[in-house]
Amino acid sequence: MATRSHPLYGLLLALASCGPTAQERIDDAHTDLNSGRAREALDGFTRALADLPPSDAGYFEARLGRIEALAECEPAQVPDAWFELAAEFPERAGEQQCVYISGRMISAREFHRAIEFVDQAIRRSGEKPPALVAQMARIKKEAANDKTVIDALAGLGY
Repeated sequence: MATRSHPLYGLLLALASCGPTAQERIDDAHTDLNSGRAREALDGFTRALADLPPSDAGYFEARLGRIEALAECEPAQVPDAWFELAAEFPERAGEQQCVYISGRMISAREFHRAIEFVDQAIRRSGEKPPALVAQMARIKKEAANDKTVIDALAGLGY
């Protein structure tokens, strides 16, 4: 039985009071995000980032998760956050992640913000990536009864 005089007692006490690791914060933030708690997820990813250097494998995951949360609770911040991440990690931040993030915006019914984001991504790519063009079609389908969305898409040629 451990007593307060045991040599490991102090170490165990110190470890118990350290709090969650950055990876645990990331995992908890993903749980929040997937449970519809985008604000809590945003907070969790932000706290995890405070403990991670950019060279850490979890840093990219936390930055991407933060953008996914922004897509639902602060969609106006998504383009700047995404394109900054894409510039910093061009080998990891690609079309697939862009589609996923815009999909979260669409699911949150942030159609105009999603249009702006996807349009910027298409323009920056210099081509018309099929998966991004498909997101415009998804917006058109899901917002078929919203004339302002349909007009915005038509103004961009979709």
